[in-house]
Amino acid sequence: MLRLKVSDRFTKPDGSDKPDKLKRMWFLAQLLKAVELDKNADGMKLSCNAVAGEIIVECPRMKLRPTMQNAFEKLLSVLCGMSNLDLHLKDRPIVEGDQWNFNFLAQRLNNDFSEEANRFAFNHCLFLLVYSVSGIISSYSSLLSKYHQQFIDHVQELKWLVTKSDDQLQKMFTSDKIDQDTRRKLLHHLLLLPDCKNTTQLVDLVYDDLKDQYYIIEPSCWSYRLAFKVPPGQPLPGHKEKIRNVLLEQGLQYASRRVRNDKDLVLPTIAKHPNDLQYVSRGLKNDRDVVMAAVTQQGEQLQYASPDFQDNVDVVRAAVAQHSYAMRYASERIRSDKSIIETLIADCIGLLFYVKEEFLKD
Repeated sequence: MLRLKVSDRFTKPDGSDKPDKLKRMWFLAQLLKAVELDKNADGMKLSCNAVAGEIIVECPRMKLRPTMQNAFEKLLSVLCGMSNLDLHLKDRPIVEGDQWNFNFLAQRLNNDFSEEANRFAFNHCLFLLVYSVSGIISSYSSLLSKYHQQFIDHVQELKWLVTKSDDQLQKMFTSDKIDQDTRRKLLHHLLLLPDCKNTTQLVDLVYDDLKDQYYIIEPSCWSYRLAFKVPPGQPLPGHKEKIRNVLLEQGLQYASRRVRNDKDLVLPTIAKHPNDLQYVSRGLKNDRDVVMAAVTQQGEQLQYASPDFQDNVDVVRAAVAQHSYAMRYASERIRSDKSIIETLIADCIGLLFYVKEEFLKD
């Protein structure tokens, strides 16, 4: 029998649990299963010692020395990828509720949670590590199953495309190179990233039955099934009233394409959440009422307006009056027109930081 003790410090000096270290210990335990530390993975037993800050891994069916040596080699590869892992998972939800304490960890290790929830949480940890920290899993990625290796490859491609245009990201989600099930799984993990602003627009591409529907998604940390704050398929206009109330509370980030293109819903939302101009449809980014509602409160939202409004003197004037920084997002024509610059500077001398250098010599 192989018996290992993997130690960490579970508690802070005041005795309270450290959630991020508990996440790391949970992920380590799941990783040992995933790399098949014991070929008889079902026979692996996991237990905790809260006082000592230990996870105890027992493989009672492991008898032969070569098998144990192979297990130790895998263990060393896995532990190399654990350095500062708690920092990389810090403030990142990986399970529903994400209220980590020692009892919660013990329950998770004893399979008191569904297999689907554990599988989702483990995949989400892999997703976060690949997406946010390049190379951190290289020490053990080759030990994972073919499925997980392909999953990692897709996340690496996704990470690159997210920094490009929305059109390229949409192209990936409609490509035949990725099967429908994988596209949906990647989408669910993306929905949990606060810095992926337009992920909800991809939902219609992988769920055909949701095209042109009014709904608001509620991202889930435990399942690959879509959950909704406001579900689709409800009779109007009462349905739109429910959506309006949720939008006023939380904004547009998880609203469907149809909602983002409905001026009656978008305009009052932008009036309360001007930073959400980035989420509205292309058509409404070219709507004067919507754009002005945003830039008169947050001038730098000019960056999300259509090129036509970035080239509109009145809109640019309203934006820079709120914040001179907005001048960075004005069109090349406006930033190069001396007569326009002179009238704008009359209202805001701070614009001198953002005009062309040639004007500073005038």
